[in-house]
Amino acid sequence: MRLACSGQLIGTAQFAHDVLGRVALPSSHVLHRPIRPLQGQQDSKTRWPRSPGTRQALGGLLVDLMDWRLVFLVNIPVGILALGAIVFWVKEDGAEDGASQKIPDVLGAVFAAISVGLLALAVTKAPEWEVFSWKTFVTFDLAVVFGVWVYIRSRSHPSPIIEPSLFRHRSFAVGNIATTLFAVSYFGTILANVLFLTEVWGYSVLAAGLAVSAPPAAAVVVAGPAGRIYDKFGSRAVLLPGAIFAAIGTWLYYLLVDAQPNYAGSWLPAAIVCGAGFGMVWPALGSMSVSTIPSAEYAVASGVNNATRQVGGVVGVAIAIAVLTDATPVDALNLFGNLWIAFAAVAAVAGAVAVSTTNDRVGSFATESDQVEGVAG
Repeated sequence: MRLACSGQLIGTAQFAHDVLGRVALPSSHVLHRPIRPLQGQQDSKTRWPRSPGTRQALGGLLVDLMDWRLVFLVNIPVGILALGAIVFWVKEDGAEDGASQKIPDVLGAVFAAISVGLLALAVTKAPEWEVFSWKTFVTFDLAVVFGVWVYIRSRSHPSPIIEPSLFRHRSFAVGNIATTLFAVSYFGTILANVLFLTEVWGYSVLAAGLAVSAPPAAAVVVAGPAGRIYDKFGSRAVLLPGAIFAAIGTWLYYLLVDAQPNYAGSWLPAAIVCGAGFGMVWPALGSMSVSTIPSAEYAVASGVNNATRQVGGVVGVAIAIAVLTDATPVDALNLFGNLWIAFAAVAAVAGAVAVSTTNDRVGSFATESDQVEGVAG
């Protein structure tokens, strides 16, 4: 199977995106720290996603009507507008402590992204290089070296990208491990699903974009009730069924979907179950991860949680690329099935990790309103 461009190019682009994203993301969370709800209070508006599924459909429309490169180029004017908005409208909040005056560890952020990019490169190129080749070992070892260096640097830097003391909070440490694992399953499944619809079922990119818009609708349906359950019974009451639904939904793709297109009979049931599961998981994990974090460290903690989600996403996408790049029509269905089984197993493990911590009820159910948007199709 040949992707729209080579798997190596996709991996390189993902790496570059990750470098820039890791630098910008923690700072973006600092902006809304002063309006964080007080601990124990709920902001019901944050439970509902914005414009569910529109990103997939819009992306499919751009590709179908023009060119797939436009999906990436459209970010340039959007980024310019965002930069202008920051320059003209964002003001320093004058925080009561001196944290906001410290210069963030930009170099540490770049090196952390390099570590993640090298890990993705090792996974993506392993089939070509061979798993036990010197190239794979060197790339993986460099990823570990950069990661360890970032950890050591974070212990002494006045404003590290990852504050080591945050991991003394069990809910934060467990929540971020679970977030990384869920992201491997979630983002890997997204890519596998789109490729299956376009390459095996022969959908146009626009049709595939519309087809993967059903799960976010399921996420919207469960978000409100899940928030009320979280408030009343704690994180486990949401994370456990959410993880079960996410794992079973991903497994249902393997069980129900075959080479003959049958969207309503086979794809849609799996998509709804999967979407409902991840729709419960993401907001609950975001809330649990920062539930015991002091207000002064909330911005960094929230940024780290989102960064770990992206790190897991890089790994999940790399795995899907490594498995599917050279697939042939003869073995494509089996390879997709193997991926769905693997990602379902990862989701199950992530669920077990997530429910191993205390059953917190502190904080707003959804750390971000778009955490249930764009759930895997």
